[in-house]
Amino acid sequence: MLQWKMHVHNAIFTPPFPDKIAFHNLIDSLGAYQGIFRNNEYLELYSRYQTRVWPSVSHEKTYRDLISYLEESVRPDEISRFEPFRERALTYPETLTGSFSFSRPVSSDFSHVGISMRHSPWGMHVTFSPGKDRTAVEKMLNSSEKVCWETLWQGLSPWFSEEEIERLAYEIIRTIPEELVRGAVFYRETPSPFGDGTVKTLAYEFKKDRWHRNLLEEEPLPPSLKTQAYRRKDELILRTNIFVGSVLPLFRIDIPYRNLEVFGLYPFRDFLADYSVRSVRLASAFTSCLFRFASFWEDGVYQMEGLPAIASALSPEDPHSLVVLPLWNVTENALPEIRRSTRLSDPLFFDREKGMGLILLRDCPIESAQSVVCPNLGKKLSCPVDAPLTVRAFLETR
Repeated sequence: MLQWKMHVHNAIFTPPFPDKIAFHNLIDSLGAYQGIFRNNEYLELYSRYQTRVWPSVSHEKTYRDLISYLEESVRPDEISRFEPFRERALTYPETLTGSFSFSRPVSSDFSHVGISMRHSPWGMHVTFSPGKDRTAVEKMLNSSEKVCWETLWQGLSPWFSEEEIERLAYEIIRTIPEELVRGAVFYRETPSPFGDGTVKTLAYEFKKDRWHRNLLEEEPLPPSLKTQAYRRKDELILRTNIFVGSVLPLFRIDIPYRNLEVFGLYPFRDFLADYSVRSVRLASAFTSCLFRFASFWEDGVYQMEGLPAIASALSPEDPHSLVVLPLWNVTENALPEIRRSTRLSDPLFFDREKGMGLILLRDCPIESAQSVVCPNLGKKLSCPVDAPLTVRAFLETR
């Protein structure tokens, strides 16, 4: 059975349930010698057969390492043909093909190698087509023109979406304060491997000096945007969400209350707030639709242009009915004060030219915003707080 080597750079775990059918379809369509350089850098997916063409291939190899290997392997009399190919390859083109004789083939069967490069949604995809002569190789290269690339990329999309989530999970593992590590468990949901439309819960926990990821068998507490407290045996546990950029409650974390008494509730909130910022900065370079909202993140806040998209992420059913709270005479120096005074689940927008801030209130009726949120913020903030209004009304006034 043809297999792929899968690895996630800057993460501990790979996606939990790889879709083997998607990888087999890729190999059935394009052969065994291929791989994808994530963000045009490290080789994240590759067929184990790739070593027959590129013996030193590994996850540590980069796209530029591939170009260097080709430079070393192409026969001297082919260099003049290879140079234009090399120059184009370094510009990360949409598509590029070429075929060259190798001076040091791994076997006599691979004395000539065709190379096909194509921009995928996740980085450069490279296919080798090895053969005994140029005619055979170019025939294989021409067959790739019949491939339905869109179908192949759709099959890989869930894997890369899960890969991006695992990078965000590693950000928690990497930055969680040492005092909270032991006893803490954080969770996320993932599509069931059985393709039945259900979801499974993964639990991440530090045991025996390393992090473990396990499929949760029992039913967890139902998801909630509110902090929950429950008893686990004789211990009081606090469960709260971990947000990506104040928008996506992607993870939940359980912390024994005794740990928080020692560490402090305010430092714990600071950790959650810092993660919110670090994670959205990381997610702004992701390709999954799940993280499209992160593209509006800029210099620590969201751009005003992102309000419709982010409101839709918070309330897909009726985004325009959400409530916003305008702030005036806002400066860069005032942003930390505003963040400390608002909920972690309420995204903050900033118009630098107008000196206007905007807080998007999650799950807050306009009556509550008028009677509770606005007066309380007015006491805490040095900048003027305007009357709340709906997203629809705000967009109509701009």
